[in-house]
Amino acid sequence: MSGFHNIRVSMMGDMTVLLCSDKADEVKEVVQTKCWWCSLFEKVVPWSPELITNHRVTWLRCYGVPIHAW
Repeated sequence: MSGFHNIRVSMMGDMTVLLCSDKADEVKEVVQTKCWWCSLFEKVVPWSPELITNHRVTWLRCYGVPIHAW
């Protein structure tokens, strides 16, 4: 992915990510290199308002809880 230093990856939930960039058309250019993306993602589709995720990933940091309590 050399040359694409402005691409940001944001978790959307339900194993879905959003690729964004401040440079116009940079994401389109990266997505067109499908050979590279096929090794990382199941499928790559353009974002649309209809793309809705039903699950979210949540990280918790708990202090003082014994490991066997999990």
